[in-house]
Amino acid sequence: MPGNLLRQIRDEGVSPWLDGVTRDELHSGAFRALIDDLGVSGVTTNPTLFAKSLCGAPATYEDGLDDLAARGVGPDEAARLLAAQDARDACDILWTVHQESGGHDGWVSLEVDPRFADDVEATLAEVRALAWLVDRPNLMVKVPATLAGVSAVAAATAEGYSINATLIFSVERYLDILGAYAVGLERAMEAGVDLSGIHSVASLFVSRVDAALAARPPGGQPSGEAGTVLPGLANARNAYRAFSEAMGTSSWRALVAAGANPQRLLWASTGVKDPKLDPTTYVAGLALPGTVSTMPRATLTAAAQAPTQPLGGGPTATDVTEEIRALAELDELKDELMPGLLASGVAQFQKSWQVVLAVVGERLATARAGRSSAQP
Repeated sequence: MPGNLLRQIRDEGVSPWLDGVTRDELHSGAFRALIDDLGVSGVTTNPTLFAKSLCGAPATYEDGLDDLAARGVGPDEAARLLAAQDARDACDILWTVHQESGGHDGWVSLEVDPRFADDVEATLAEVRALAWLVDRPNLMVKVPATLAGVSAVAAATAEGYSINATLIFSVERYLDILGAYAVGLERAMEAGVDLSGIHSVASLFVSRVDAALAARPPGGQPSGEAGTVLPGLANARNAYRAFSEAMGTSSWRALVAAGANPQRLLWASTGVKDPKLDPTTYVAGLALPGTVSTMPRATLTAAAQAPTQPLGGGPTATDVTEEIRALAELDELKDELMPGLLASGVAQFQKSWQVVLAVVGERLATARAGRSSAQP
């Protein structure tokens, strides 16, 4: 593999995961090629990405929908089963990566029904259901980082499930999730669960923070001009510092000594929203050891084509004064901005899931109608 940014971040200890995969890519070999050729070592998905897969290549779901229609399955359960099948196929493709990395990578993330975002018990039940349906040890179930989600992360971890806590925007909520994971590990240890089999990532969204700031009047925040630090990058680096400090505490050292795996930070929303930015801005700026960078296809391709570079340099220079300034600006707005980003993220996923249910319901009805007309 020639020298490029993607290989460079891997050498720095960053795991490159793909953000979204379609059933067509799973079945055609396109996803496996990304693993073999580019070193992709995991994949995440969400209701919006699943809706795109379902609507973008409907023929790949026809056989499954026909079978579900014949069994009289309703739209809610049918959608869950179709998404679980995609996740299972992805888990199988990544299984070798999972084994060779000792469980460090090779993970597939599948999100709970977003309508349960504010219901702890329903979210926990969904975690159990998805884990049972997919039935693969390299599945991570995604839980949104609402207040209910924080409690669900602790409860699911205590039961031994591997969780991807998603839609994290603020460092404060990240620390809530990290604490919930630690509580879950302590409960699991008390129950005699093997901690080494539990893994977790905390998905902190980056470019959405900058996009939200840029949309604010009058004209928003700077978009990476020379000598500035993007607030989204500064916020993410601050979370990484918080992670490093937490790992040095006596409580975390005791958990690791007992076999626990630290909860890795995962950089989500790494595709640039500002067209003036280099497409690899967030990938290069967050090449921090022990993290995961999940990239949409366009960003992954750009990173594979970009030459090696000083990581964290260029338009996102790690000038300490500028980073402090960026964090100070963000701190003034975080009480308004961060909850709004979380709420809009949950709402977006709920809207996408309604699209999935509508499409699945329509196709189930069509399949049943065709089956009825074919019978004598």
